[in-house]
Amino acid sequence: MYGVLNTVDKIKRYFAFSKEEIKWIAISVLVLGLIVGMNECAFSLDKQCEASHANFDAVRLAFNLLNSIVIVALALLVHEAAHRVYGLDIGFRVEFQPWIYGLVAGVMISIMTYGKLIFITSGGIILHVLETHRLGYFRYNRSNSTIGLTAVMGPYANILLAIMFKALGFLPGGLIHKAMMINILFAVYNMLPIPPLDGAHAFFANRGFYLLTFGSIIGMSLLLTFQSSITLVLIGGIFFAFAFQQLFFRVLEKYI
Repeated sequence: MYGVLNTVDKIKRYFAFSKEEIKWIAISVLVLGLIVGMNECAFSLDKQCEASHANFDAVRLAFNLLNSIVIVALALLVHEAAHRVYGLDIGFRVEFQPWIYGLVAGVMISIMTYGKLIFITSGGIILHVLETHRLGYFRYNRSNSTIGLTAVMGPYANILLAIMFKALGFLPGGLIHKAMMINILFAVYNMLPIPPLDGAHAFFANRGFYLLTFGSIIGMSLLLTFQSSITLVLIGGIFFAFAFQQLFFRVLEKYI
């Protein structure tokens, strides 16, 4: 009970984003929303979407851009909130680190493919030790494993959000499906082992840990995409995690 109250107290005191973080989160949301909203048929369940939307319609395009920004904002905020809550629970304040090159790359890829290929990432994280909560900086400094665990909480939060949208799939319209797919892409891309993304932190923490986490996220993402049941998604994620790890260590590693 004390641990829960202590975490709640730290969240109240340290969770708020700084002005610099808010600025870059807002910029990231606008850019990522533009990337997602560039092709209004990218996540459509209607196979005839491109044909039916061949004519220019400013109102429809504006609505698509607006809902893309809202969905991306939700995905990014949930992602970063998971980082911060877990970090505060173990005695660290997590700072959002924007990845400008990733935003530029996403825009360029979207333009070159006319919005058919979407690359969306949020950036990275920096951990700051809360000395008063961890009995001193030098006694409890940051470690690769601590940073790796904190990093993967973001992608897992997006997968959890995608599962929640999957459960709401009975609602009419394509916005729920679009929200699910954006969170899936957000989780998968952020697990790539490219600094400063979450995947790089997990990879440098431990290769086995990275393969398990990335494998589970890929597995759950595939099963969610192909309309599997939520129970199958969770069980399949565990299976994919161990299969992905064993495939790498037993087959692929000797060729690298």
